Amino acid sequence: MKTHLERITRSGEKNIHRNVVVCKVHGKHTDTSFICKFCRVPLCKGHCFTIYHTKQKY
Repeated sequence: MKTHLERITRSGEKNIHRNVVVCKVHGKHTDTSFICKFCRVPLCKGHCFTIYHTKQKY
């Protein structure tokens, strides 16, 4: 599956991070600087992106 992630940006700011949704559900605190282009959800590259987009309950 090709990932459709882009860096989280805000005018004039660099290195913006958000909590990863999939990790948060499992009680793990992980920050990412990537967000899905389509659903606008913060996700890790690879594993979390795939889980979020292929399973109803992750």
